[in-house]
Amino acid sequence: MYGKLIEKPKMQEKFLRKPPPRYVFDMIINTMEKTGFPKGLFTDEELQVKHFEESPQNKVEFFQKTIDITKIVLNDKFEIKTTNICNFYYFVKSF
Repeated sequence: MYGKLIEKPKMQEKFLRKPPPRYVFDMIINTMEKTGFPKGLFTDEELQVKHFEESPQNKVEFFQKTIDITKIVLNDKFEIKTTNICNFYYFVKSF
């Protein structure tokens, strides 16, 4: 479904099973560039890779904004912790 929408990063099974935070960030940015959604949610600084990778807090804030707007648009109350998105990759990587 998203394969045609997302050109970068390449949709590879190994990354989709346990995606690193940067991979998810790139997918979100690419989707935003293709669709324009959600225009105005992020500052120019927040859309920069350098800012995203600068600190764990920046990652959490980026993902939280993405989750919040998705919940609003879908009118859904699904639960996901942003820290799990960031920490899961590092936990798996440590083994």
